[in-house]
Amino acid sequence: MLKRVDYLIVGGGMAADAAWAAIRRAESASSVFMLSEEKHPAYQRPPLSKKLWTEERMEDIWCASSGTGSIALTTLVSAIDPSQHQVHTASGVSYEYRKLLLATGGRPRRLNDLGAEDDPDVIYFRSLDDYLKLYHAVETHSSVLVIGGGFVGAELAAQLAKLKKSVSIIFPESGILGHVLPKDLAAHVSQVYVDHGVSIYANMRVLSVRHRSEGFEVQTDNHTLLTADVVVAGLGILPNIELAQAAQLTTGDGIFVDSLLRTNDPDVYAAGDVALFPWGGQGPHVRVEHEDNAISQGRLAGRNMTGAEKPYTHLPFFYSDLFHLGFEAIGRLDPSLTVYADWMQRDEEGVLYYLDQDRVVGILNWNVWDKIKDARKILQSGEKISDPSQLKNRIKTT
Repeated sequence: MLKRVDYLIVGGGMAADAAWAAIRRAESASSVFMLSEEKHPAYQRPPLSKKLWTEERMEDIWCASSGTGSIALTTLVSAIDPSQHQVHTASGVSYEYRKLLLATGGRPRRLNDLGAEDDPDVIYFRSLDDYLKLYHAVETHSSVLVIGGGFVGAELAAQLAKLKKSVSIIFPESGILGHVLPKDLAAHVSQVYVDHGVSIYANMRVLSVRHRSEGFEVQTDNHTLLTADVVVAGLGILPNIELAQAAQLTTGDGIFVDSLLRTNDPDVYAAGDVALFPWGGQGPHVRVEHEDNAISQGRLAGRNMTGAEKPYTHLPFFYSDLFHLGFEAIGRLDPSLTVYADWMQRDEEGVLYYLDQDRVVGILNWNVWDKIKDARKILQSGEKISDPSQLKNRIKTT
């Protein structure tokens, strides 16, 4: 069976939803349709590891396209044929498109991907179904081991500790969020977790996870044996590029797009977690796995598919909540860079500037809110900073 649609979107997440809405606004009479592997319509992903545990309601996470009938759920796309402008599904239904958007996102990186022995009952946290599985698991169990000290792992550990669960977290870095924070601040964050009852196993890697009748046993690389009722992992994602590769689109650690978010086929676009795009419209290609990028990029991809031809120059930001701590950040956060900290209160409130070759490439507003516009202006200026102390009070924290 062949169906014809003006604009086709492969994916059903936030980038796909934003593109759908933008296309509908630009061309209300044109047909736009999404194909998604998930059984749920588009929803906001950040609440899954944040406020959905304590404050936000499930009915508040759904996106604009939910309930519109504009999406085929539990639909596996088997192939893309750009030469014929067609997308084929495993169910035998094919779609002919005028313009195509790939918003295929990514899949959770598993322990097997890192060379460790896996267990099928480990919850790899990514989707709404993963949230529901973990939510129901902790209803009846008291101890949880979180594998991974990045954004998802850190947020989950904090939320579960707030629920008075016995929480442990293991990661290879020296401190929580050690891949983005300087060592002293990562150490402070780790101590805050300890103060909230979280057991921390830093500088360790998981070798194996085995599910026994009485719970999980986790073996580490320094011969420590950990036990828990529930094991959840937040190890980042692997971009879903296989369809693009098979269609001979240019890929790397994602799908390469130009500043207009077009692939090497002018009628095929990509956006969201899977897109490798030129930073700021003309910089090196990067891939960003955060909400602001998914929504902003999806929206512009939709507009460009309808003829806007506007470059993606937006510098996306991201944020996190960790007990009483939290941040908004933008750009490249690499603790191996020169980091200048402008503290109002050390480790509790201030702005961290990440510098590479005398230029600010990343900014972390630590417990400082609603200052991303100021941070974005600094990054966009490209100003040469001969002395990092020049940055003191550059972003007003009060």
